[in-house]
Amino acid sequence: MAFDFLAEASAGIVRFVFSCITECVVEFLCRKTGYLICRIFSKNVSYEGIFVVVVGLFFWVGLIIASLLSYQYIATLIAVDQCLDSGGAFDYQLELCRD
Repeated sequence: MAFDFLAEASAGIVRFVFSCITECVVEFLCRKTGYLICRIFSKNVSYEGIFVVVVGLFFWVGLIIASLLSYQYIATLIAVDQCLDSGGAFDYQLELCRD
């Protein structure tokens, strides 16, 4: 009896926390960002529309992809710089430092 109560209470708490997290992600990250982007191009944008959420989602996915690609590029530049500072020669094809 007590176990059933604890299971139901914990399920309710998990459901509430998950609901808050998804609401935050969809409402603040996707919808508001999408609305601000769509508002630049058109004044007749519905804040409640699905198009706004999709634009916001594409924005964040694009930002994450751009961040990952730029991180990889910057990491290579740092490796080249460290190699040349130590007096070595950097092989760009193999991405190795040769002394």
